[in-house]
Amino acid sequence: MARIFTLILICFAFTATFADELGVSLNFFRAGFEGTDVKVEWEIANENGVSGYEVYRKLNNETTFKQIGSGKVTGVRRYSLLDTDLRNVPNRIGTITYKLTVATSTGDASFTTAFVNNPSSVERSWGSIKSMFR
Repeated sequence: MARIFTLILICFAFTATFADELGVSLNFFRAGFEGTDVKVEWEIANENGVSGYEVYRKLNNETTFKQIGSGKVTGVRRYSLLDTDLRNVPNRIGTITYKLTVATSTGDASFTTAFVNNPSSVERSWGSIKSMFR
């Protein structure tokens, strides 16, 4: 029994070290509305070896991701991007998917997050009224 426990413990330690050596670990990556815009936020566990970030968006009816922002490492580990272009996109109902690509010295790591955008008729009407005055 002690041998099995030791073997499991060694395998777990090797897996954890191996995962750290290979890639990037995020504490969170999320997107949600902030008014009529979408705020994309992420926090990286460790920025060692990270050189920059790229954020992409894909709407429900699109087949490929479109780059909407990029940035360099600042050392704060927590970042956000405000997607202000989305309010100008007609028929944005459905799933909106965001992809975060983290550039490192050993390659790129990608993460995705998605949410469903189904605004009510009041929200759609208010959005139409506000867009007339922009």
